[in-house]
Amino acid sequence: MANVDADRALQNLNNHIDSEPYFPAISDIIRNDPSQYTDHERLRQETIERLEEMDEWERRATPLPEHLKPKLLQRGDGG
Repeated sequence: MANVDADRALQNLNNHIDSEPYFPAISDIIRNDPSQYTDHERLRQETIERLEEMDEWERRATPLPEHLKPKLLQRGDGG
């Protein structure tokens, strides 16, 4: 922790105390970007967008041709 700016470490500690119900790890105190893990609303929105994107991929996916399904099942590993 000798390489960490004391003001930044104190700011990170205070941010952690304000936003998390558990004790901070050293990584919570020494990280450079205090909002990296604490902007829960942004993370929630990114998750929603990613899940919507994955749903769209599934809707657009071409089904596996019936004649290939037995070969896939024979191998057992899906590849």
